[in-house]
Amino acid sequence: MKPMFAEAIDNIPSDFWKNFCLGLIALLSVAGIIVGIWATLRKSEPQRLNDDPPIEIRKSPKRYNHDAVEQRFVRVEGQLTGHGLQLTELWEEMRSEDAKLQDDVNEKFQAIQRALGRIEGKLEK
Repeated sequence: MKPMFAEAIDNIPSDFWKNFCLGLIALLSVAGIIVGIWATLRKSEPQRLNDDPPIEIRKSPKRYNHDAVEQRFVRVEGQLTGHGLQLTELWEEMRSEDAKLQDDVNEKFQAIQRALGRIEGKLEK
């Protein structure tokens, strides 16, 4: 014994199912087109910000301060000039000390040569 629903489906002609499916597809297509047209013609509401707490607006500090940059530049330039003068003085002092050391070494070398000459003179006697 077949259930009643199955008997009812078996008794429906195949032409009906074909037309039913085509009608359903046509109905869904028309509904989709209507929804698409409605979506394009609809005016969207302006978006509102939820400011809770409200946004705080204040003036931001300047990123570039010309006067401060000028002051720093003058200060650094003065420091560099001072350092340059110190370097020049140090080089001059090193050169004068080097000349003094060379003179001192030459005098000692000559003294050693004289002493060696005297020693040689005494050894030959």
